[in-house]
Amino acid sequence: MNPAENMEQRIRELRYQTGPATDERILRDALAALGQTQTPQTNSTRTSVWRIIVRNKWTRVAAAAAVAIAVGALAVTALQQSARPASTPKPPISPA
Repeated sequence: MNPAENMEQRIRELRYQTGPATDERILRDALAALGQTQTPQTNSTRTSVWRIIVRNKWTRVAAAAAVAIAVGALAVTALQQSARPASTPKPPISPA
């Protein structure tokens, strides 16, 4: 039996008769307890960039392409800097 069914069963088995005053007091206490325990709601429209990328197929493809282009650009830059042509030797200076 899950907790909700257990609670319903216990309420059905109650032998205590309530009146309007008791009902009002219980409702007031429950609302006061609810007001104390509520946490502020987060802004549901503020979704993270990661969630947007993961949820849509085309944004995943675009993100992968952007990463591949960035890696390619870095690789080309690194290769260009490391592959400089060898310097040619200078001719000897002849005495004049």
